[in-house]
Amino acid sequence: MQSELKPCAHCGGEAYIDDDTMGHSVVCCKNIECRAQGPFRPTDDEAIAAWNARASDAEITHLTEALRAAEERETALHSDAERYHWLRDHSCPPHNFYISVPDEFAGQRYAPDDVDAYIDAARQALAGAKP
Repeated sequence: MQSELKPCAHCGGEAYIDDDTMGHSVVCCKNIECRAQGPFRPTDDEAIAAWNARASDAEITHLTEALRAAEERETALHSDAERYHWLRDHSCPPHNFYISVPDEFAGQRYAPDDVDAYIDAARQALAGAKP
């Protein structure tokens, strides 16, 4: 017994069931701009069940939050990479890419956020000094 087909999860379009030459069933979206299709299954009922399966709201929320966190991390990594490249490209010989401090500050440790702020300030100052 065939179940009712849900609309396409991607575009909301109407769906239909089709068979391949091997006798497997698949549900497809009728919208030719979408062309979504479900997995091939041995029977129409199994193809319809696979097509109609949807992620729960909790699963969607979890995946959306994980994606946002990954995007934020990627943005932070790009910012760090820009700082690294700037520091590497603007280090003075003979100590390229070596952060030195006056002797009176020897042994003092700087928090990564402080170092980032100093590099950003130097980048802005150098950018402002160029014509």
